[in-house]
Amino acid sequence: MEQLRPGDPRAIGPYRLEGVLGAGGMGEVFLGRSPGGRRVAIKVVRADFAADGEFRRRFAQEVRAARRVGGFWTASVVDADPDAMRPWVASAYLDAPDLATVIQRSGPLDEQQVGELGAGLAEALVSIHQAGLVHRDLKPSNILITDDGPRIIDFGIVKALEGTTLTADGTVIGTPGFMSPEQVTGGTVAEASDVFSLGAVLTYAATGHGPFGEGTAHVLLYRVVHDEPDLSEVPAGLRTALTACLSKRPQHRPTTDELLGLLTDAQSAQLGDLAHPHPTAPVTEPATPVSAAISGSASNFGRVRGRRPGRRAVLAAGVSALAAAAVPVVMELASSSSEDSPRGDAGGTPSSAKGGDKTTPPVNLAVNNGVVQSLAFSPDGSMLAVSGGYTITLWDPATQRVLFPLTGHLTNAGLVRFSPDGKTLVCVAAGEVVLWDPAARTYTATLADTGSVHAVAFHPGSAGLVCGGEDGSVTRWTISTHRRLDALPTAFAAGGRPPAANAVGFNASGAVVAAGYADNAVRVWPLRDPGPPETYASHTDQVTCLAFDPQSPVSLASGSRDHTIKLWAITGDGGAPEATFTGHTDTVQSVAYSPLGDTLASASDDGTVRLWDVEDYKPIAVLTGHKGSVHAVAFSPDGKTLASAGYDAVKLWTIK
Repeated sequence: MEQLRPGDPRAIGPYRLEGVLGAGGMGEVFLGRSPGGRRVAIKVVRADFAADGEFRRRFAQEVRAARRVGGFWTASVVDADPDAMRPWVASAYLDAPDLATVIQRSGPLDEQQVGELGAGLAEALVSIHQAGLVHRDLKPSNILITDDGPRIIDFGIVKALEGTTLTADGTVIGTPGFMSPEQVTGGTVAEASDVFSLGAVLTYAATGHGPFGEGTAHVLLYRVVHDEPDLSEVPAGLRTALTACLSKRPQHRPTTDELLGLLTDAQSAQLGDLAHPHPTAPVTEPATPVSAAISGSASNFGRVRGRRPGRRAVLAAGVSALAAAAVPVVMELASSSSEDSPRGDAGGTPSSAKGGDKTTPPVNLAVNNGVVQSLAFSPDGSMLAVSGGYTITLWDPATQRVLFPLTGHLTNAGLVRFSPDGKTLVCVAAGEVVLWDPAARTYTATLADTGSVHAVAFHPGSAGLVCGGEDGSVTRWTISTHRRLDALPTAFAAGGRPPAANAVGFNASGAVVAAGYADNAVRVWPLRDPGPPETYASHTDQVTCLAFDPQSPVSLASGSRDHTIKLWAITGDGGAPEATFTGHTDTVQSVAYSPLGDTLASASDDGTVRLWDVEDYKPIAVLTGHKGSVHAVAFSPDGKTLASAGYDAVKLWTIK
């Protein structure tokens, strides 16, 4: 504990302050004493958080829930004032070191100690979850080791930050290396997220380091999403439980009750070994896959079946076909877990999906205004915007009927995109950026002084827009005011003509912008500190399109005139691509990830749409039927429909 510093408060609420216990990203922690002599730890949130009204509302809600947390394994919340100038919350003060300090001083715990620690923490999470809370930042420094067992602290504040303006720039709330993949990618964070974090904490307790090693925050976040945990140093008796906790998929992790059972089984087995010792060989093999490790030994953990999934979710099979007057079913994609999944070498021609009668013609939308240039689904999936000629046509994809046209363009309508809230539709027409209100069916505005724009993309969590220009510029705009904010630094060589920015996009968190250029390169800017871009160069001709994986903030696909698609890991070093997909015989015009991030669709001037498994880097299927170039592809928000736009028509492919 440190002494109070000049400028620190001397009292908070009824509590007289005695010292500073620590400080973190969300505020400071003071030691306080009540009028009756009770010592409490008081967390005071930062002033910038306090100025956010949404944060205050969420904070008050979370404090109410935190007060309901009971149990022996937490530091109970005893007081709070969410309406104070700087909101604060007081919990029972525990004069004990945290787990990180214990491990740093004394080294890793033995197998029995880790099992006991895990059981206590699992019980604590049961108490927290029953109160309607998810901790969201379980880590060694938030676990105090008292004489009578572990106690969890600092629950109930992280949730208050989510969804506020304080995180609109894509800031990830949590601790790299201990947060779950769904936290990193902006997915749904529920109780299973805490189970993942608990698995990481117990790995740290058993080995002295986290399951994803050491490194910068960016590197650790990438590993959490993409890499398998390193459990080679974890005692064999704990590996089953920790492997299950650290599954990439939330639905494949044990519940806290199931985890208690796994840990209890492990401790019982260890006691049996102590009673009947036998020699064992050193553990050198890699961690056992979940499906093999728990089959037969943990029957209550029956949700995991078959082989362990890879780093991205697999495409769900068996979805219903589109309801339509025409024949609706066009393609059945084999599940990636199938033994006879039709896969070939990524360097060869993708094989068509098997099935004979299961492969039937797609639904065709009768487009009568010329070549279709682009298409986009609305965020709720109720509309499909199709651009071509001087018109944007809005369709109902469920009924394949026209809702209404947006007319009035003086030039050919090109690229179309919906804003994340669905309230704005943007169209690039002859280099201009035109805004529409699709609900009111009215023209809104044309952005002024944009230069000649080739591509646009919306920020996933705000009303921001980026434009990629003929002059190589990448500029940021606000939709509400129709004003330009700034231009990202491009650092092109002086004297020459800059390459055009043919494609732009945000990553899933909105923290990174990428642009594909006519000089064959992809350039990437982290928006928190947008200096000169990182350059990723491997294509041999112009980059024509790109897309970020919606389930990973650092995975990017780019297509090119060189007929290839490249998958990149945006790790800050401008390295080589993770994979190159070949098979198209002409320019790749469009790429799109499925909502689960496991499948990539590509459209080409060779007249085909191809589907790729981005987990195993293999082709899935070739979709044929367009009578000429295919200009665009897009998945519906539910992932059940793939739309493709070509020289002749729009086709809707049902993904089964």
